[in-house]
Amino acid sequence: MAEATIGTDGAVETITVTATNASKTSTTNTEYTATSTKAVTLKDVDTTKTSVTVPATVKVGNKSFKVTAIAKNALSGNKKITKVTIGKNVKKIGANAFKGDKKLKTVEIKGVVKTVGKNAFKGINKNATITIKASAKNYKKTVKAIKKSGIAKTVKFKRAK
Repeated sequence: MAEATIGTDGAVETITVTATNASKTSTTNTEYTATSTKAVTLKDVDTTKTSVTVPATVKVGNKSFKVTAIAKNALSGNKKITKVTIGKNVKKIGANAFKGDKKLKTVEIKGVVKTVGKNAFKGINKNATITIKASAKNYKKTVKAIKKSGIAKTVKFKRAK
């Protein structure tokens, strides 16, 4: 189920997506903030799941929005999450986005992330693996941005083709 909050100017301001997985009886409430008429930022995820996917796009009614960023503190301090998959349209990860997610061991990035905020991955599992699907040149840029943000030196990086 998806619902949108429309501002007085007719623009979409907030999108809330609720998904229930019947097999695991868990619910994920995800909130996005519109950044333009075609793009949104993942603002908050309230989940009981161990795996979270940040989609490349989100659909409300018959309108699709690209998910281009993860807001600061979006998933910070999550005690259950072990895996995150980040869609190909996400270009920015905000400060402290995954900070303190001690069980987070697997991060899959399906595109090029150009900006990574301070401490975005600080405090994730020290044996985590971050897999990035990008060309060799863009892989290096993404790894550099993540390392610059502050991450344990023991975290491994892999390039997926």
